[in-house]
Amino acid sequence: MAPSPPIASADALRRPGIHLVLSTGDRWPGAAHLLTTAERARADAFRHEQSRGEFVVGRALVRRLVAAATGLPAREIPIVQDCLRCGSDRHGKPRVGVVGAPQFSVSHSGGWVLVGVSQDGALGVDIETVSDRPSLLDLAPSVLSATESEVLASLPRTEAGSEATRLRWFTTRWCLKEAVVKRDGDGLAREMRDVEVSAETVVPLDAPELPIAVVGAVAGHPPLGPLSWWSVPAD
Repeated sequence: MAPSPPIASADALRRPGIHLVLSTGDRWPGAAHLLTTAERARADAFRHEQSRGEFVVGRALVRRLVAAATGLPAREIPIVQDCLRCGSDRHGKPRVGVVGAPQFSVSHSGGWVLVGVSQDGALGVDIETVSDRPSLLDLAPSVLSATESEVLASLPRTEAGSEATRLRWFTTRWCLKEAVVKRDGDGLAREMRDVEVSAETVVPLDAPELPIAVVGAVAGHPPLGPLSWWSVPAD
């Protein structure tokens, strides 16, 4: 991966565009101190250590980035949820409960954690580890539109390398759709195959910003601003 510059200043994080940080679930051994009591209980409920680490680092990264953008202490930044369908505050799309704070999105897969923040409005990020199991393509009818299915069918399928190409293309397309759904916060209200992907609002992520075994996507609203990559020093 290409080296990242240090974490941005408040002025940099307020600039137009989407600001991204990639980390791993084991990057911050002490990250849990930035979580609330309820969040730590939620983390402890995960059965697998990798999933626990991904959640903890994701929440900690959000607070570190929002703290850098707002000047607020990271531990005091509230993260709340709103359901667009029923209005409940017990589930739905997470957001920072501070007026004027940047919006954020988090995704994790295979031990990797991606966080995006932006002052431009709602955003969605998604990453997925590319599988080597051809059976993953059995899910294509529930994920892809008719046109996208035709593109997948047109890709070569005669060699092992071609199968890997098909899996990578399918996983990337899925990421693009997941990013759009996470941006809009209405994932349960739409069939994935009906989610439209437009180059004006969602872009794929790949090497060198991501490890070779991982693909991703970022969605915003048009015009989609520039993407900036940052690093956050471990505590």
